[in-house]
Amino acid sequence: MTAHHEELYQSVLAEPLDDAPRLVYADWLEEQGDPRAEFIRLQIELSHLSSKTKKDKNDPRLLREQRLLHEYGRSWTPPSMKWVHWRDFLRGWVGQVHIIGWDGFTDFADRIFASAPVTHLLMTSPKANSRCVQRFAQSKYLRHLVHLNLSGTSLSAEDMQRLSDSPHLRHLTQLNLCENPLQDEGLAALASATFRDRVESLQLRANNIQPAGWEALARRSASWSQLQELDLDNNALGPLNLPGTGSPVRFPRLKKLFLIRNHLGDSGVERLMKSLECPELKILNLDQNQITSAGVEALAQSPNLQHIQYLGLNVNPLSDAAALALIESPYLSNIKGLSLQRVPFSKSMVQALKRRFGKKVYHSSPSRSISLLPSEDTSPDFDIPF
Repeated sequence: MTAHHEELYQSVLAEPLDDAPRLVYADWLEEQGDPRAEFIRLQIELSHLSSKTKKDKNDPRLLREQRLLHEYGRSWTPPSMKWVHWRDFLRGWVGQVHIIGWDGFTDFADRIFASAPVTHLLMTSPKANSRCVQRFAQSKYLRHLVHLNLSGTSLSAEDMQRLSDSPHLRHLTQLNLCENPLQDEGLAALASATFRDRVESLQLRANNIQPAGWEALARRSASWSQLQELDLDNNALGPLNLPGTGSPVRFPRLKKLFLIRNHLGDSGVERLMKSLECPELKILNLDQNQITSAGVEALAQSPNLQHIQYLGLNVNPLSDAAALALIESPYLSNIKGLSLQRVPFSKSMVQALKRRFGKKVYHSSPSRSISLLPSEDTSPDFDIPF
């Protein structure tokens, strides 16, 4: 590698979030007749497309990307390392890495980030080690990351505090912490994280979070100014009736809220809708929450539904009164998907729902399995959250 080549490559590694060094590098590669120049420019162009455009498998740019990867992908992948698996190419280089074990990161971080401009990191580990978590949180390489997946790594509340205090996660936009024993204390630590004003997607499924944890997050919700997706499925929020709770939930840009299997019940739904102040909310999933018709009646009268495009109420013990409340709601004019699968409505009420909402209703009886959406033409401008 010539000195000029090395300088260009180091510029890419030093600023992995910036397209400009990559494009300069591509110009140099083109002068050498290297096909990777085309690949870098192509992936950068594709990275700026909308998610719907990226799904067009017949787009010639996507087809060309796959042909180049098939022909050259192996030779463009960095050398293998123990406990390290190179994953997807992003904007011309391998940008996603899967590391097995916290020691894998601390032992190989220098080599990993000298080999590729990594911006997406997936960690898998059966058990977190407080010493390794502390070293991880202090690593300068965290400033390169925009996506961090630490699901199932046994993070404790203390570990979450260490990560939340890290000054290096300032570019983080997606954080996956599913299936960790964070509980309320861990979520309270996360709620005040140094990086909270940048995160757009937060995944917290199955962390045994209860009302106190929800309250801690609610009190800080306004400072999560970029958060668009919050997944709290499979926790234990219950009826949200802990004394001292009830703070307004003010995520200013939140679009997707997932609360499947949280034992909310009717009172939990009513308290939730009274506390929500999220003007951009478009998806609300309340499947499997022991909600009855009384809860749906309160839900249907909430102004929080006025911008909702998808509402999930699957596998709740609803009666025809719930269907009638949805039909009469003045706030469901923007609905594009109303999912009521495995719900015991009468045939006449299902017909009434379909007269009101047309193909936007997805219903099946309790004995039937949940099906996919029957028609693409009614799909909203985001992925349906089944």
